[in-house]
Amino acid sequence: MSIQNDKEKVPFYCSWIFIAIVCLLLWPLGAVLMWKRGQYSRKTCLNLGKIAMVFGVIFMVGAVAIAIFAGESYMIFCGIYGILGAVFARMGYEAYKKANVYRKIIFEVEDEGTLMVPMLADEIGMPEVDILKNLDVMFKKNLLPEYELARNNKKLVKK
Repeated sequence: MSIQNDKEKVPFYCSWIFIAIVCLLLWPLGAVLMWKRGQYSRKTCLNLGKIAMVFGVIFMVGAVAIAIFAGESYMIFCGIYGILGAVFARMGYEAYKKANVYRKIIFEVEDEGTLMVPMLADEIGMPEVDILKNLDVMFKKNLLPEYELARNNKKLVKK
């Protein structure tokens, strides 16, 4: 009997072929999430932040699972997956928080019509300065197309 036949066979989920296939399938999704993480759709209220958070958690769980089942030979791969999972989860959480603020502002403004910025800040529970920054970003992204901000009295009015 030769030495070659005595060594253990590596399971398919631990082989480099399987890992390469998983990488080829997951990296395009990761690239799309990185590229579109700050975008928010006013019509659908699509929130890619939540998707990025779930994707990051999947990466981290996958890294831990591969580390447990594959052993020490795949630790660099598991470390990279774990770090990427943490990055995606953090970026997704930030985008999720930002999308929730945008959603609150849109719903408050559309319910009231004309609204003072201090009243909007009280309704949402944020400082007035942060509301003004978010409104500027929302106007640039065209999330409130039929409204404009009157700077002299800090009032949101319909065009």
